[in-house]
Amino acid sequence: MNIEKLFDILLKEKPSLYIKQNEKELFQLIPELKKSKGFNQNNIWHIYDVYEHILHVVYNTSNNIILRLTALFHDVAKPYVYTEDEN
Repeated sequence: MNIEKLFDILLKEKPSLYIKQNEKELFQLIPELKKSKGFNQNNIWHIYDVYEHILHVVYNTSNNIILRLTALFHDVAKPYVYTEDEN
């Protein structure tokens, strides 16, 4: 996948569907995103893993490339910075 294909996917009516269909290529382009798949947020306010949460946010964001890119990357670092304490 190249950046132009990513932009095309993000600007589709249902971008999350196309993201899932092109996961392998997307993870090659953005390897940091792969770690979010299956990563539990351990938070009562989040019912999805980080990846599914990101996909829902992308889907519910206005069809604007800047906004959708922001939605795609908004939690990408969460698996890398997650810590757990007694709470």
